[in-house]
Amino acid sequence: MVEKGPDPEKDGVVRWRQADLRRVIEERFGVTMHERTVGKQLKALGFVRLSVRPQYPKSDPETQEAFKNTSPTRSKASYPRPPATSPSRSGFRTKPASASKAR
Repeated sequence: MVEKGPDPEKDGVVRWRQADLRRVIEERFGVTMHERTVGKQLKALGFVRLSVRPQYPKSDPETQEAFKNTSPTRSKASYPRPPATSPSRSGFRTKPASASKAR
């Protein structure tokens, strides 16, 4: 069930979370488990937690590609950099030392 993934129409989710699996386990087998226990069991079975951005089931890849290709590109000439200042002119000027402190 975990390897196959959820059926969005039947299960109502696009990816399995521990809370969703806990609910399915309780419905199918009548066993109540804590979400952490579900995670520990999944780890024991060799599954690792992946955080993948879910894809909307009705998304259109062609429309997404067309949108990517029409985005304007930024040229370097349109954003000139200000002239660099020399290190000697950066920061605050130093105050002259007073005669009493120089001794």
